[in-house]
Amino acid sequence: MPLARCVLPQYPHGDRVVPVQYLGAAGGFSGAEVWQLAAPSGALCLRGGPPGVLDPARCVWIHAQLARIAGAGCQLVPQALPTLSGATWVTYGGRLWELSPWLAGTADYRRAPTRDRLEAAMQSVAHLHCCARRGPAGRSGPASSPSLIQRCRLMEQLEAGLGDELGRAVQRQASPELVPRARLILEHYRRCATEVLREVRAAVRRRTPLQVCHGDLWHDHVLFSGSRVTGLVDFAAMKTDSRSLDIARLLGSLVQDDRPGWKIGLAAYEQMEPLSDDERALIPVFDRSSVVLSGMNWLRWLLLERREFADRQCVLRRLDTIIARMAAMQQLGDGPSGTLGCD
Repeated sequence: MPLARCVLPQYPHGDRVVPVQYLGAAGGFSGAEVWQLAAPSGALCLRGGPPGVLDPARCVWIHAQLARIAGAGCQLVPQALPTLSGATWVTYGGRLWELSPWLAGTADYRRAPTRDRLEAAMQSVAHLHCCARRGPAGRSGPASSPSLIQRCRLMEQLEAGLGDELGRAVQRQASPELVPRARLILEHYRRCATEVLREVRAAVRRRTPLQVCHGDLWHDHVLFSGSRVTGLVDFAAMKTDSRSLDIARLLGSLVQDDRPGWKIGLAAYEQMEPLSDDERALIPVFDRSSVVLSGMNWLRWLLLERREFADRQCVLRRLDTIIARMAAMQQLGDGPSGTLGCD
């Protein structure tokens, strides 16, 4: 294995590390690669970031934040191991590689969705947020959410012509299995966009405390052993934003349009970390804007940027989930918990 010859020797005792299993993208869509390794000290995770995305400064920032969060008491996050030079990353084959202890558990909530597991997931997020906020490096604000500002700009671009460009691309080059899905996404977006853009513009005017957040906390990034959360993984999208971003992303992923599930999840979070009225108000906006934009982002990646994904069927299943949620959002109006939207 080339990695064993070029990456592992840069770590202390790297010559004693043995590859166990190649996990590919480990269910993700970013283009990252994951290996499970065995070492005398225990199981390790070797992750190679998406090809061509070489940003050591950002990698260092993420690793520093995770070390700070772990030091504040959260043992659910991965800790990057240092190389012989003291860095926490290695460049090889057009990727940034990082090595960390393997976090036990499985991202299997959907196979056994229980109230105990839902509450444990949301309380683990509350614990993450509490630890991430400690110290001046973990918080800032109040200010507008950077993610909502970005979504507002994207929706305005779609309104100004990008949406029409995607529609033309569907006619020109979409594959037979993509065409009906793309048409449904475009149709649902046209029905929802005006109202959701109005909500996003109003939400951008709300100023709430910002802090270090996971940034992409969904089903596959929460590891369970039974009813206990054993790890939170893949912090490549870590950012400073409203914690409402993580709450909406995870609840939308875990319970989708189940109104009682939203109430249970939010109550579990607020048992540990109370939310302000403004933070609660942002949750449905994050959720609803995620629904309407996720499908359009996928069309942009597939048709305009021509990105390739190893598991085409997995992508199609993802699009089917998005379409179902877009349809449900129109039927439910205000969303799964009355004042909350759906992801």
